[in-house]
Amino acid sequence: MLQPVDLDKRVFAIKQASKDEILEMEEKEQYLIWNPFTNTFKVEYADKRCIARNKYCAKELVFYKFVEEEKR
Repeated sequence: MLQPVDLDKRVFAIKQASKDEILEMEEKEQYLIWNPFTNTFKVEYADKRCIARNKYCAKELVFYKFVEEEKR
């Protein structure tokens, strides 16, 4: 089970990632997907059932990783 995080002490940026980068992520990590067909965003876990692992995954989907940065 995931533990709560004190976001006052952490800062995240969103960086575009390739499908291969998403497949290399740990199962408990989250990533963001932009679907240009529906113009919607969705957050998913990089587990074995994620859309990036699906053989019918559309190449038009855009993936983003959450990257931790230093707080300014």
